[in-house]
Amino acid sequence: MLMDLYTQKVIIPLFSFPTQLFYCPYAWRHRVTMNIMAYDHYVAICIPLYYLLVLKKICVVQLVFVCWIRIIPVVKLITFSFCLIVDTYVNNLAVYIASVEFILVPFLLIIGIYGKITSNMLRLSSTGGSSKFSTCTSHVIVVVLFYGTAIITYAQLKSNQLQSTGMLLSPFYTILIPLLNPIIYALRNKDILIAMRKFLQWTLFMIFLFMYLGILMCNSIIILLAKTGPALQTPMYFFLSNFSFLEVCYVTATIPRMLMDLYPLKGNISLLACATQIYFVLMLGGTECLLLAAMAYDRYVTICKPLQYSLLMKDKVCLQLVAASWISGIPVEIGQTYQIFSLHFCASNKIDHFFCDIPPILKLACSDTLVNTVAVYVFVVMFVMVSFLLILISYVKIICNVMQLSSSKGRAKAFSTCSFHLIVVILFYGLANITYLQSKPNQSEGMGKLLSLFYTILIPALNPIIYTLRNKDIMMALRKLQNKLLM
Repeated sequence: MLMDLYTQKVIIPLFSFPTQLFYCPYAWRHRVTMNIMAYDHYVAICIPLYYLLVLKKICVVQLVFVCWIRIIPVVKLITFSFCLIVDTYVNNLAVYIASVEFILVPFLLIIGIYGKITSNMLRLSSTGGSSKFSTCTSHVIVVVLFYGTAIITYAQLKSNQLQSTGMLLSPFYTILIPLLNPIIYALRNKDILIAMRKFLQWTLFMIFLFMYLGILMCNSIIILLAKTGPALQTPMYFFLSNFSFLEVCYVTATIPRMLMDLYPLKGNISLLACATQIYFVLMLGGTECLLLAAMAYDRYVTICKPLQYSLLMKDKVCLQLVAASWISGIPVEIGQTYQIFSLHFCASNKIDHFFCDIPPILKLACSDTLVNTVAVYVFVVMFVMVSFLLILISYVKIICNVMQLSSSKGRAKAFSTCSFHLIVVILFYGLANITYLQSKPNQSEGMGKLLSLFYTILIPALNPIIYTLRNKDIMMALRKLQNKLLM
């Protein structure tokens, strides 16, 4: 069907017709399999004490095997009659015989089985009967859909069957029902839903593990290159190496704890561990804001005051800027963390988040959180908005200075040195402001978690790529390091 739609041709070779015709009746095997599944429900509900004895593993394998084998002679008969016998009466007779054996008879058996199941459940109490019948609902829905369309398609008389009806029903039972079957069986099946949840958790565990290892490896390479590469012994790469180390610390504060929760499929965290995590997340987030401002100042001096660069950006000045970025947030975040965990928590102790963060923690508090909310805004103003304004002022001066250059190549070169830093600033500050400055009633829990996932995991994963993608100095240093290791 896909080949016909893609090529816009509706031609099938002679050898393909009997091949497809040989496999099409295998759809009837579904009816026999449904008969076996109905028998399984009958044994489970009507004679539960004998379930493990009647439906042993070897018995189930034998039933499925017989289901597959029985269809082979019928398939051969139908293929032979359609390909070698011209008389349509014989062809119709073969189809009716197969329909009676593999559609009508199994359907009548299923009706009989469910009649016994229904009579057995009516003897039970109303609650017990309804709970047991819920185990059969998915199978009953599939049986009705499958047998209904099959009986209409194959049991109708040729004179009464419209061609459009057959064309409409055929995609229904060959495509739509197989698509719906997994949804029907999984929708109310607790075992399947639990297994799917576990599979999803393991998938997320592997994704976050590879992302964490990738962040560690890429940022460690940048730090190594900045320390060993002769061409990278400049203030710009000194700040970049500190920024990479900060990113390693930042993701280490969140992802390992997340992996620990996903691995045993538990999400328990002690009060002390939660307070420690929230402190490091806030402290490292504030440090990142200040460090990005220091990097913007470095770009400003490089472009606007190149002759004074070596004087203004001495090693001592760079060390002071980095130390101030790391130390400034420590007392503020200690006070804010203490203030948050001094609240009275009398509601649920379940945090609806990937890690301990201020908004989900404050939702659990029973006391007034106005002071804590004001403290959050003060923190945002002190570290996020002030550093963002410093970055904005630096780039305004850079743009004004660059626009005064006469050479287009000079302007392009000046902007290219700032482009990587500017992308990181937009990503980090944009998501941080949306998360923490949005009013509480307007922010949905799902959006908050999604944004937190972006700025705590995805952006640190993108930063090494952004800084190294078109950076010739880093790529050259990386090539030299690779040659040394291979020698």
